[in-house]
Parts: sequence; C-alpha cells; structure tokens
Amino acid sequence: MSSQRVRACLLSIAMAMVVLHSSHAITPVAAKDYGLQVTHTELSRIALDAGSQGLELAITITNGGTHDLSDVRLYVIRAGSRAIIDRSEPARIAKLAAGQKTVVSWVFDPKRPVDGPLQEVVFRIEAIDQATKNIVTFSQQSSEVR
Repeated sequence: MSSQRVRACLLSIAMAMVVLHSSHAITPVAAKDYGLQVTHTELSRIALDAGSQGLELAITITNGGTHDLSDVRLYVIRAGSRAIIDRSEPARIAKLAAGQKTVVSWVFDPKRPVDGPLQEVVFRIEAIDQATKNIVTFSQQSSEVR
C-alpha cells in the first residue's frame, strides 16, 4: 500500500472517530420545516485547472422560517438534468437568522461541462440550528433568476 493510501485510510479513520464522539449528530429534516428559499443567477462559466469548466453562481438565500441558522453550507447535488458529484468546497454562510436574506457568489466544478442554462439547481444544505444546536441537513431546489 502506498504511503498516500495509508495516510488517506488513517485520515478516514480519524474523521470517523471524531463523528462518533460528536454530541451533535446530523439530523435529516424536511426542507419545508426550515422555510429557506433559494434562487440563483449564473454569473459565468470559467476555465479551471486541468481543463474543467467552473460555474460561478450568485446564490440568494432567504430564511422565511423561524429557525436561526449558523454555519450554513450549500453543496450542489444536481444541476439541470445532470446529477453532480461535487467535491469542491461548499458555499458557506456564517449566520442566517430567521427573516434574513443574503447573497453569496460561489464557483463549483461540475467535473463535466453542463450544457445550456442552469434553470434549476438542487442543493444539499447543512446548517446548525441555533435553538437545538443540532446539525440539520435537507435538499432544496433553486430556480434561476435573470
């Protein structure tokens, strides 16, 4: 086994141990329970390293629910009709209080070019519910705004 594989295995084991010892498990919840509304605007398609194409999005998130959230992370899981296995860093928002609206710009690498406009994007959202201190996760569809 190469030294890189050994390091990767040890890192995976260490991360699993941290998750097992965490007092805050990830709780899957229904998106409707959190009242987030997400829209996006495609800003550009840019060339990234190794010839891949990055998509730059402006993502608008409105917290129409009653839960204050922190450390909000958005991962792309579907862009248009194509499922995405996105390994890039998520878009992040430090705090999103109930009634608050914010916009973040973010570039993700879909690993394969996406054809046509991105009218719909599905995000996996992970956040900390400030009332319960639980990490919650759900999927949320976004529509394109021009």
